[in-house]
Amino acid sequence: MDLSIAAPVSDLAAQVRAERDLRLMQTDWIYLPDVTPAEDIGAWEAYRQVLRDVPQQEGFPWAVNWPTLPS
Repeated sequence: MDLSIAAPVSDLAAQVRAERDLRLMQTDWIYLPDVTPAEDIGAWEAYRQVLRDVPQQEGFPWAVNWPTLPS
């Protein structure tokens, strides 16, 4: 069985997921009390949901559209 094509894809997918996980971890602070105003939490939660959905993007793992941080 030839795994020469499957192995790199698996590694790339794991790398993209690791990047996604890092970006999620870097935004965990939004849930700390008295850090994020209630009116801003929705934008942060939407951003985090897009990050969680990265593996479902068309073209994953080769073409990933990373969301921009809320302002």
